[in-house]
Amino acid sequence: MKGAILRAFVFPLCFALLSFAHGQSSQKYWIHLNSQSERGLDSLAGLLKTDQIQIENTSYWLSAISANLNVGQLETVQAYDFVSTITKVNSNFQTAGAFFEPSSYGDFLDGMEPEVFYEKGLDGEGVVVGIIDAGFVDADSSALFKTFYEDGRVLGFRDFIDPGRSDLYESVTDGDFHGRRVWGFLAGNDEEKGHQEGLASGASFYLARTENGDKEHRVEEDDWIAAMEWMHSKGVRLINTSLGYSEFDDSTENYVYSDMNGRTTMISRATEKAVNEKGITFVVSAGNMGGKPWRIITAPADVRGVITVGAVEKKQWSKAGYSSVGVDFVDYVKPNISSYSNRGTSYSAPSVCGFVACLMEYKPSLTNLELQEVLEKSGHLYPFANNYIGYGMPRASVALSVIDSTFGESYDTWQYVPKPGQDRIIIDLNHDTDKNIVVFHKKDETHVLKQLVVSDKEKLGRKKDKIIRKKSKFSFQLNRPEGVKQSTVHAGDQVIEVIW
Repeated sequence: MKGAILRAFVFPLCFALLSFAHGQSSQKYWIHLNSQSERGLDSLAGLLKTDQIQIENTSYWLSAISANLNVGQLETVQAYDFVSTITKVNSNFQTAGAFFEPSSYGDFLDGMEPEVFYEKGLDGEGVVVGIIDAGFVDADSSALFKTFYEDGRVLGFRDFIDPGRSDLYESVTDGDFHGRRVWGFLAGNDEEKGHQEGLASGASFYLARTENGDKEHRVEEDDWIAAMEWMHSKGVRLINTSLGYSEFDDSTENYVYSDMNGRTTMISRATEKAVNEKGITFVVSAGNMGGKPWRIITAPADVRGVITVGAVEKKQWSKAGYSSVGVDFVDYVKPNISSYSNRGTSYSAPSVCGFVACLMEYKPSLTNLELQEVLEKSGHLYPFANNYIGYGMPRASVALSVIDSTFGESYDTWQYVPKPGQDRIIIDLNHDTDKNIVVFHKKDETHVLKQLVVSDKEKLGRKKDKIIRKKSKFSFQLNRPEGVKQSTVHAGDQVIEVIW
């Protein structure tokens, strides 16, 4: 889809949201007042009484009121703009959707260690995700989303292109399948087959259509911004979008390279405000322009504070040819992270969004910038990021250890500085590698000039990068191309930064 990279909104409220409940039975919750709000607890109490909500206790120390809320009341209170969080009091309350053990995971989760989240019981429960995309054709009849509808975990949907529509499940344009696929890679799970396609299978969702699959005009950015603000009004704190903008049907509307600086386009300016002032976490696909003349990321993937996701090849984790690259005229790295996808960054982004939802469930107090930092530190290239794949593939075990500050087992990373004037080096490997070796030759610390994938089938030669095996010892011969200042070498579980 031209310019399409879907993003999902996830809000880690520490309560089992109305999306999980059946009927109108009540649960007790703490309703926390936003510390920045001009309204006080007395004003909140008055509003609750107006909505016929039973108040149990008021805590001025905690700036919170406890109350019994049924499904409808919980949705009402969630919409109050001066309420920060809602926390269930009864910690034994169970959601309607049972946590199931999958017998298989989707290919797009390859390398992200989905089994680690399963072992921890993490599936995005209590997190609300908003997806802004094209349509969600036939999602209501798909096995991947069956439990979401049965458990009431589809909290709302709106069509911002055609506000009169009552659902998003019928096709209006050729691109209306896109939102459904994005949703599947974010959270889809088929319990009958024991197959989990996305990591956030326990989350709840708001869905919005802002993309016309037949046309590409700047007006869609306005619809996107409206959808973002609607979701924010519902308390959503994490956004995943697979929509991005650079070129349009009317070429006079096209952006230029210098516009991709995170603060020029209207959609990026609105996103930047949502990140810095509203605390929303965004997961955005980098774009599929890597093999086209445009080549670089699209808006709003250019915003500093969003989690921009590129795409890598399976197993070896080199940049997929179509994946857009980050620009070289800003002082931050894009993309931030990458994951496997053979169908575009539209689908690598939601896979990572599901990953983030699990982190938000694990520690709901993490801010959007803290989540971005955790995700980057979990990448297999960390701390050697580049504008092809960012910090690389995120790994669940490392992310959780970063949150716990235990810094568990990670890749073996180190720097190597050759002698002055040396243009060919031999790097010792700690063991044989069953994967190809990936090399990112860079003109500076982060910007790639050339990516190489070296296998043991490469022809031997003095000027050829190659894997060398001598009895039980293994090494890699690396040559320095002209103009290269630094090279990152990924070999098995080793990452070596060569500073020429």
